[in-house]
Amino acid sequence: MSAPTQTRGLPVSIESEKAVLASAMRDQALFEQAECLQPDDFSLEIHRRIWKCITELRARGDAWNTVSVGAELERRGERESVGGIAYLCDLADGVPFVQNIESWVSVIHDKSILRRTIFSCQSMINRCIEGEFATDLLVSAERAILALQEKSNWKRDDWVSAGDVIFKGPGGVQGFLCPPRGGMGIPTPWKPLTDSLCGLHVGDLFVVAGRPSMGKSIVAAELCRFSAKSGYPAGIISLEMSREDIVSRWVASGARMDSQKLRQGFASAEERRRTAAIANEINELPIKIDDQPKSTVVAITAAARRLNAQTGLKVLALDHLQLTKGASERDAQKRNNELSEICHCLKRLAREMKIVVILVSQLNRQCEIENRRPQLSDLKDTGSIEEDADVVLFVHRPERYAKNHNREDLKGVAEFIVAKQRVGPTGLMNMVFQAGWQRFDCSASQSENPELEGL
Repeated sequence: MSAPTQTRGLPVSIESEKAVLASAMRDQALFEQAECLQPDDFSLEIHRRIWKCITELRARGDAWNTVSVGAELERRGERESVGGIAYLCDLADGVPFVQNIESWVSVIHDKSILRRTIFSCQSMINRCIEGEFATDLLVSAERAILALQEKSNWKRDDWVSAGDVIFKGPGGVQGFLCPPRGGMGIPTPWKPLTDSLCGLHVGDLFVVAGRPSMGKSIVAAELCRFSAKSGYPAGIISLEMSREDIVSRWVASGARMDSQKLRQGFASAEERRRTAAIANEINELPIKIDDQPKSTVVAITAAARRLNAQTGLKVLALDHLQLTKGASERDAQKRNNELSEICHCLKRLAREMKIVVILVSQLNRQCEIENRRPQLSDLKDTGSIEEDADVVLFVHRPERYAKNHNREDLKGVAEFIVAKQRVGPTGLMNMVFQAGWQRFDCSASQSENPELEGL
C-alpha cells in the first residue's frame, strides 16, 4: 500500500525552478517563455524573492542578470536571505544553456496548481471540522475550483492577427465578407429583432430589463426556447419561477391558448390537441431548466459549466439579477459592488464559454413615476449592467403603469426598446402583448416596416 499523503512532501521540482531562474537571468528571450509564472508559483522562498526581483527589474526596463539581480537584492537587504551572490552564481553555472525552457515552466506551473489544490482542500477540511455552514463551504469550494481552473489556462495563446479573423473564422473569408442574410447570429422569435441585432452572438451579455410584470421573463424564456428550436442548446436558471410555470407558459404560448384555462384544466378537446402537439415539440428541444435555489454567482457559473459539458450549451438565461448574490451573504459588502461583480462574472462566462448569456434585470421606479419609456439610467442598483452588456433590451408596456390602468387604447400595446447595441443600431419595435397566451407578437405596423424606429 502506498504511503499516506501526509507523509509525502508537497509537490515541488527544485531542479526546474533553478533551471528557469538561471535561464531567465541569462537571456531575455528565455525569460519571456517564463513570464507567465508568478512568485508564488515557486516552492522555495529564496526562489520567490529572486523571481520577484527579476520581474521588477524587467518592468522598470533595467537589465537583469546575475550581477544586477544580486545588486538589487542587496539594495533591498535580501541578498543574504537568498544565499548571497554565491547562490546566484551557482544557479548560473549549474544549468546548461538551452533554447527552450517551456517544459521546465510547465512543471513549475503544474506543481504550483497541485500545491494550491492541497492548500484549498486542507482549508475546506478545517472549516468542516469547525462546523461552518455547509452552503457557505460549498460555495467557497466551487469558487476555489474555478480559480484553480482559471489559473491552469496559462498556455492559451490570446493573440491573433487581423488576417486570422478574416480567413480563419467560421466560413473563411466568404463567411466574414458575405455572411448569410440576417447575419450569423442565433435567431430570435421576432424577425425585426433578429434583423436589427443580426441575431444573438456568442460571447455577448444580453440584458432584458423592465419594471415588474412587463414580461421580461417571458422574453428571456422565449429567446431560449426559440434558440433550442433553431438547434442551439439552451438553459434557463430561474431564481423566480418554477420549472412548471416556465413550461406551462411555453405550452400556452405555442398553442395560443389561455394560460389560466390551461392551469385550471378547462381546455377543450381542440385545445388539448394543440397543447399535446406543443408539449411533444418542447420535449424534443435541447433545452434544460434549473429552478433550484442556487443564488450565488459561483454556483450559477458552476451549473452552467456542467450543462455545457453535457449539451454543448449556446444560450443561457438567468432570471433574474437582483435575486443573485456574490460569493456569499457573509462576503457581501455594498449591494452595488456585489451586483457589479456578478455582471463582470457573467460577461466573462459568456466570453470564456462562447455562449450568449441572457440576464433579466429589474429597473428602478423612476420611469414609472414619470410615466415614460425606460432608459439606460433606470437600470437598477448598478451602472455595471450598462457597461458590461453588449445589448440592452427594455420590455415596455405602458398599460402597466398606474397612471394608465384605465386607458383602453393601451391594452396589449407593448414595445421592445433596444437601448444599447454595441455594434448596431438602437431603437424600438412595436409589439402586441397577448395576455391570455403569455406571448409577444410583432404588431401589424412593425411587420410591414421591420426597421427599428428612433427613440
